[in-house]
Amino acid sequence: MYQANSRFKVLASGVFCLMLTMSIARFSYTPMIPIMFEQAGLTTVLAGWLATINYAGYMVGALTATLVGNLIVKDRIYRVGLVLAVVTTCMMGLSSDPWLWGISRFVAGFSTAAGLLIGAGFGFVISATYIVAIVENQPALEGQGEVAFLILGICAAPACISWDLISRKIGILNALLLAYLIHAVGIVLPALDDSLLFALLSAILYGFTFVGIVSIVLTMAGRFYPTKPSKLMGLLTMSYGVPQIIAPAIAGYLASKTGHYDGALYMASGFVMIGSVAILAIKKWSVRDMALLES
Repeated sequence: MYQANSRFKVLASGVFCLMLTMSIARFSYTPMIPIMFEQAGLTTVLAGWLATINYAGYMVGALTATLVGNLIVKDRIYRVGLVLAVVTTCMMGLSSDPWLWGISRFVAGFSTAAGLLIGAGFGFVISATYIVAIVENQPALEGQGEVAFLILGICAAPACISWDLISRKIGILNALLLAYLIHAVGIVLPALDDSLLFALLSAILYGFTFVGIVSIVLTMAGRFYPTKPSKLMGLLTMSYGVPQIIAPAIAGYLASKTGHYDGALYMASGFVMIGSVAILAIKKWSVRDMALLES
């Protein structure tokens, strides 16, 4: 009974820590973008740069996770990250100074990495950053951005468990490939049609897959490096950290020039399809590694 309670406490603390570092410190920025456009003088270019700065902090946190091996030091960084998540979220409301916003987003990015790694590049970051703004940008959908983001979150909540079950059923790489294909469709839907139906369907597909993809890849990392998974997780994060840093700035620039996000969505979906081709290549040529993954 005591052991079961201890496991539940560890699980619950992990869930709440991720809620703080990922859900609040990171994703509270996304639904605030349209409000910041209207009330704080935020531009699409600056919104992109703030997201870029956030992911730069995330990349620094990921690098820290790969370099730190001492468990005591890791625990301290983890705890500091939780405090920073609270402080940086409060900082966003203290001023409309872009420099303060930038510092807040950078440190929040570091705290997110501390919460996730110590405790999907272009394809992930553009929709995650701009989903609310994309919906609000359509005159017929004004006021529906928060609804789309809420649906995205609801669909993301059971994604880890769902994709774990799918992986057990069809194999981990097949599940990853399926998630990538659904993800690509979900990203591009708002560019194909500006109706509320397509916006909500995009939120459903994107929400169900983006967390699932991360979950599957982290599971793969655990199977390849069962004794030190955080090091590989950190390297994986760094590998898509560069596109995550670049993509929001590019998306913000494209949106400022064209008045819409269609080009950025097509670009993101295209990169996800390239990733799908890479998964097919792994399935074809990495037979030995496949056996390890399916073990």
